[in-house]
Amino acid sequence: MVRTMSIFGTASLLCGCVSLAAGQSVSKPDPHIRMFDPQLTAALTLGTRVSPTLDRLVEEIEHSDLIVYVMFERARQGAVAAHVGFMTAAGGRRYVHVALDPALQGPNLIGMLAHELQHAAEIARAPSVVDERSLAALYLRIGVDCARNWLERRFDSAAAIEVGARVTRDARDGFRQLAGTGVGSGAGTGCNDVCR
Repeated sequence: MVRTMSIFGTASLLCGCVSLAAGQSVSKPDPHIRMFDPQLTAALTLGTRVSPTLDRLVEEIEHSDLIVYVMFERARQGAVAAHVGFMTAAGGRRYVHVALDPALQGPNLIGMLAHELQHAAEIARAPSVVDERSLAALYLRIGVDCARNWLERRFDSAAAIEVGARVTRDARDGFRQLAGTGVGSGAGTGCNDVCR
């Protein structure tokens, strides 16, 4: 789901991420997908191991001008489990945030993360997207408007729906394979790191 964000929300998000980043060590010097929650990091790590689709998405985003901040955020609307929103463009980079409902777990979390990263990749492929208006124009071209009324703008794309479903299947298959190996039963990145 693609949604727009207010200026206040953008400033709050940037300030929060900068203060979090100061206390965190990052494995890559300049990752394009940034998350500060260990459960989300575990979901992405496991997801890229079990899904070639998610691994390709991550690589595409890492080689783009797009910076993606991923976090848990309670859904404001019951039917929306996740969304991506445009933050700003500055210094030759564009910034978006991905918000995932903290109720998501296991393969569903990994699949929804992939769904939203597909949207991020769609934005990365469209250099004309530099603000909320150009983001809406992109999704009017490549997606479908899911808004229930004229006051809101919510979009989705067939590609994101398909990627989310495929990666969810990959994650379920991966979890089944891991279940018999002991992976995920303690430290490291396994099922218990993703499933609360």
